[in-house]
Amino acid sequence: MRLCLLLFFSTVVYAVTRIVEPDFEGVNFAKALFGQRLEKVFQETAVDSETSCQIQCLKRIRCLSYNLGTINEKGKFTCQLCDSDRFTSHENLTQDEKWLYRGMEVINRTKKLKEILLSCFSSSLQLFLS
Repeated sequence: MRLCLLLFFSTVVYAVTRIVEPDFEGVNFAKALFGQRLEKVFQETAVDSETSCQIQCLKRIRCLSYNLGTINEKGKFTCQLCDSDRFTSHENLTQDEKWLYRGMEVINRTKKLKEILLSCFSSSLQLFLS
């Protein structure tokens, strides 16, 4: 019976780790800093909305933050992708009323899930062995 339980738990842990591989990272953008702009830009595009700018940033692995400029004459926003953030390039963060700045907040959900599963498994194993 104990062997069956041990086999069951190890199968569940293996299956769950297979489901969540490769490592999935959830991305949130931090609160907007209105009137600020990071000068370290690697790409500039015209977009329809802030969401479009965020998607452009997510598509490029280099992108860690973005600046969003005011609407131009064609009704588009200017989206500037940055390969740095305000913490690593704080000297490049300038005041500019026509822009807003947002950086990424990255959460590695797979790592947290594995930690939870391992702690549950080790607790179950300790109960099983006692």
